[in-house]
Amino acid sequence: MESYVQFIGATLLTLALVDIGRRWGGAYPSPLTPATDRRRAGLEIVVLYVLALGTVTYGILVARGVIAFNPAIRFLGRRFPLYFFLSTATMVVIPISLEVGVRDRSLRDLGIRSPVAWRPTLLLVGMGILLGLAPIPYGFPSPKSVVPLLLTLYSPVFTEELLYRGVIQSKLERLVSQERAWVFSGILFGISLLC
Repeated sequence: MESYVQFIGATLLTLALVDIGRRWGGAYPSPLTPATDRRRAGLEIVVLYVLALGTVTYGILVARGVIAFNPAIRFLGRRFPLYFFLSTATMVVIPISLEVGVRDRSLRDLGIRSPVAWRPTLLLVGMGILLGLAPIPYGFPSPKSVVPLLLTLYSPVFTEELLYRGVIQSKLERLVSQERAWVFSGILFGISLLC
């Protein structure tokens, strides 16, 4: 029962705060310049997306014991989770190398910049903190080490945001309108959660 109450409460709170953020949002960021080679940009989106799905799928299959660690990277599994290295390569290193190195774009083009409007940003950060504190009435979890906590915050949170909200969304925005890019990147991210 408590899990349903938590889920419904968190959902309603999220929807309310997103609506408030939308009303306070101010101006949207300026649109990105259209892609000169639309076919190549579309192919890059597909390749990056397939790599990301492959990373998640491989990590799940290893964790479930369906397949064994690749012997070439078996030693990584002793100290750090395999998923950390795979997600860093496929969701951070390759996309940033492609955009910054090959495409000669800046990190600012990938969404790493100051917010357009501070009020909704602070509201959404506050919402994250509030939702993080929501389980406290139901008891504190057992203490955990700081390293797993930092790894959990970095991967998948940072890696997914960089890939889907940074690289893929900016590439989509160069192919379709800004609003459609937001919707399509959200759909792609949602599909990846189902895998």
